[in-house]
Amino acid sequence: MSGEMTNEWRAHYLARLHAERADLLWQLRGLSEETVRSAEVMPGWTVKDMLAHIPHYDAVYAGRIQMVLDGRVAAISPLNDDSGLANRNEALRQQNQAIPYEQVIAMLLKERSGFTAVLKRVPDDLLSQELPMPWGQSARIREWAIWRYEHDAEHGRQLAAWRENQPRETLRYVTPIYVLRAMLHSSRRAFQALLPLIPQPEWTTRPVCGVWTMKELLGHLADWEKVAVDGLRPLAAGHIPEFNYTLDSFDEFNNKNAAARAGQSWDEVWADYEVTRATLLDLLAQTSPADLQRTFMAPWGREISGSVWLLIWPGHEMEHAIDVRAALGLRRWPPRFVKHD
Repeated sequence: MSGEMTNEWRAHYLARLHAERADLLWQLRGLSEETVRSAEVMPGWTVKDMLAHIPHYDAVYAGRIQMVLDGRVAAISPLNDDSGLANRNEALRQQNQAIPYEQVIAMLLKERSGFTAVLKRVPDDLLSQELPMPWGQSARIREWAIWRYEHDAEHGRQLAAWRENQPRETLRYVTPIYVLRAMLHSSRRAFQALLPLIPQPEWTTRPVCGVWTMKELLGHLADWEKVAVDGLRPLAAGHIPEFNYTLDSFDEFNNKNAAARAGQSWDEVWADYEVTRATLLDLLAQTSPADLQRTFMAPWGREISGSVWLLIWPGHEMEHAIDVRAALGLRRWPPRFVKHD
């Protein structure tokens, strides 16, 4: 595989990896800690059991790749040994049962970050090289990498199917703040991972959402996230949000702000996009779970809770990631990533 093709593979791979992780975490919206600890997604496995299982395998494969880089392929142990993979997973489930939900979310972020870091260090010529395993089979690092997003996809589908059969009240609890923070992180990574799929000179010229370029779309995300900040700032201070403006027409709001940004450079828009998110995260860190239960009137005339308010913004970024993928004509992606419901 040539260097150019390898760079293209890595970019497309990371876009898919981050998309699957964002989709997986999105399935946790509106679930209480109690639901996550007690509700079974499949016999004997709660939502938390399933989530705690995922980072273990990110860590295992990060370790395997590091062993290859260290020249220790002969020391790699099989996962499906004499005890069987199902028994291994059951032992892992029991081992993780006492781990708090918040720690599970932290593990998901930490081990995925560790995996992507070690994969980045793999030389291009080693990605697809056939590696003889000690138990007689062969493996490729590229295959191990693909399994990481396939693993997320499998459990994401299971969670989505489980949600479809739940009563509405089960899905309408206050989403824990650490889960909201993880959703904001993963949805942003999924969106930003699309940038390398577009030549940089085209970020300001190529339409990726209707007539909007990537620069204009970033400005749109920042403008709406400023609305998010306007709602969260009073909540973080323990007050009911009151807006000094109304958003009766989303199109009017979008067009007005797009026109205001027309003369801005890419760097100006990018800085605003980054600073607005940093402000949102800082305010979220100051907000109590009790304040997220407060209800208020959104500027578009709908009563909404603080928890649902916070879910709008990762959802918004994920929706526009679909627009970009559709505009790029990405092939062999699941429909949920390239088409709106």
